[in-house]
Amino acid sequence: MSTAVTLPEDTLAGLVARLEARDAEANPDDVVKLNEVGMTNVGTLVVPGLVGSYSLTDWARGQLARLVGLRWERFFENASHV
Repeated sequence: MSTAVTLPEDTLAGLVARLEARDAEANPDDVVKLNEVGMTNVGTLVVPGLVGSYSLTDWARGQLARLVGLRWERFFENASHV
């Protein structure tokens, strides 16, 4: 028996519920080991189990830095541009 709340689609709450459901379906959460996540030489993120690589927005870079505990400028200060 489902316990999901059904909301009328013509209300703001109904619209929010539909958008959240679509987002969850299109962008499922996944837990991966940090040491399995990589970056390409152009700075895009590669996540195991997902197809392709992903660009980080400035906001996402900041969030990732805070979660991982790094400062991008310090992390790459000795990197060379090849």
